[in-house]
Amino acid sequence: MPTTSKSYDHILFGKLAYEFSFTDKSETEKKIKQSLKYYKLTPYSQERVDYIRQFKNDLYAEISKTDGSKYYKKTPSVYAEMEDFNVEQMTEDFHSTYHKLDKQELRGMIGYAIYLYYQR
Repeated sequence: MPTTSKSYDHILFGKLAYEFSFTDKSETEKKIKQSLKYYKLTPYSQERVDYIRQFKNDLYAEISKTDGSKYYKKTPSVYAEMEDFNVEQMTEDFHSTYHKLDKQELRGMIGYAIYLYYQR
């Protein structure tokens, strides 16, 4: 029995965040279906999966640019920091493109992506 409530988009992003070009998409989609069933969320929507996948790919591409990203502003720290990116501006800009996503949830996804793709 699930102990925390997660949104549909949160589950999709959490699974898709680990999907790369060499990943078997059908395996990722199988994991998504299992999670949605576990959390008793609405039926699987390929359209929604593709929407979140495109968001994740665009976000990954932007974070991967590092110095070339318009959101990158390196802090004096010798370590990779969340503050190296202008998360607030990223949230505004990505929300204007991906307006179907809840803004607060989108901000959380951006933070998680920075951690996963930049800080680790």
